[in-house]
Amino acid sequence: MTHAHVSSEDLLSILNAALAQREECLDCTFVGPLQPRAEPYPDGGNWTRSLTVRGRPADPQACGEAAAEVIADVAARFNLARN
Repeated sequence: MTHAHVSSEDLLSILNAALAQREECLDCTFVGPLQPRAEPYPDGGNWTRSLTVRGRPADPQACGEAAAEVIADVAARFNLARN
């Protein structure tokens, strides 16, 4: 699988735009910074996928599950650009 390479700021924007589409996570955002990984994941991903969600969802568990799905979807398509 080929990943598009984007800056950490762009990747955070992509993640937050996808999160905003999820009803379970209205008014929530991922907070950075995004951290590169020294060793890529087996799928080729090069950024740490453990992110914090800030906000007050009505159902924190549902928002957590939706956030994990968003991270997995974005991670399948995007990597951090190496400087």
